[in-house]
Amino acid sequence: DMNGKQVAQIQSYLENCLQELRLSGLKNGLYLVSVKGSSYQYSGKLLCNGKSSGTIRIEKIRPVQVTGDKIKETDSKGVQTTIDMPYTNGDRLKFTGTSGIYTTTITDIPASDKTITFNFVSCTDFDNYNYPVVQIGTQMWMAENLKTTHYSDGTAIDLVAGDFNWSALTVLSKAYCWNSDDLLNKDIYGALYTWAAAMNGAASSTHMPSGVQGVCPTGWNLPSSADWLKLEEYLVLNGYNFDGTTIAPNRIGKALASTTGWDFSSAYAGSIGNTDYPAIRNATGFSALPGGMRFSAGSFLAAGRYARWWTATEYDATNAFYRYTNTDYDHLSNDNYSKVSGNSVRCVKY
Repeated sequence: DMNGKQVAQIQSYLENCLQELRLSGLKNGLYLVSVKGSSYQYSGKLLCNGKSSGTIRIEKIRPVQVTGDKIKETDSKGVQTTIDMPYTNGDRLKFTGTSGIYTTTITDIPASDKTITFNFVSCTDFDNYNYPVVQIGTQMWMAENLKTTHYSDGTAIDLVAGDFNWSALTVLSKAYCWNSDDLLNKDIYGALYTWAAAMNGAASSTHMPSGVQGVCPTGWNLPSSADWLKLEEYLVLNGYNFDGTTIAPNRIGKALASTTGWDFSSAYAGSIGNTDYPAIRNATGFSALPGGMRFSAGSFLAAGRYARWWTATEYDATNAFYRYTNTDYDHLSNDNYSKVSGNSVRCVKY
């Protein structure tokens, strides 16, 4: 603890891969955690708001082998335990379950004891990257921006870099890029796709579900404007507006947005770009990230402020609808722009 007293210790052989351990029984306070080996030592701080009065324990759960973006657990079964957490009736709780490479997030306001059931759904692209998903009402959404470089049949999508090359694209061009043409933005913000790339030859859809797989993994759809509207209406009606209202207009931006990755500079109450209303920040688990966008002329709207996602619904022959929000907004907006622009993609299924 912060007084230097050792409160728990475990000795174990650690395989040469990522390790998962569970700490339990900690009381409220700040702790120092140290991992020591024959030739290394790692230390970090742990802030705990627990109220346990039991025995403090450290349990080795399992080693996890990591190869690139692939995660393989050597033992998929954890240790049963009971963890007490501070809770007030009416609190909205966010649960994240992990099984192997699958991660699912759901939210709930429990009124009594209940069993939370996780539906682990495969959302794996051709590049073998598995995306976490979040269940929101009857919809299942990707909880990250798409980053695939291939369609599900293995066909490669053209990577187009440079303002001049992008400006030469047409409404039929299937292309993608990384924001600022920087590969380092791939893992954080995902790819930016033209509308033709996102649709992969499918016709515009106003249906729900859209019925358009497009660039999405097998079994998933590029959401239509109607799919996005269903998400918006569900969140408003279920109290995800930052101010607690359950009527339009929507003020769900903060509940959708990740708590990191945004330019936190906004002075507007309830907007994504500040830290007010902490209980509602990313309350959905949607974890929206500001991947920016690429204009049809080739220049970028830098990552950090704007999030824009294609819909499967076109406006006219040269423009299509997209959903967006930014650091100064408290809401999720709808607009249309050139099909040759580059936007992020989130996929949905029912």
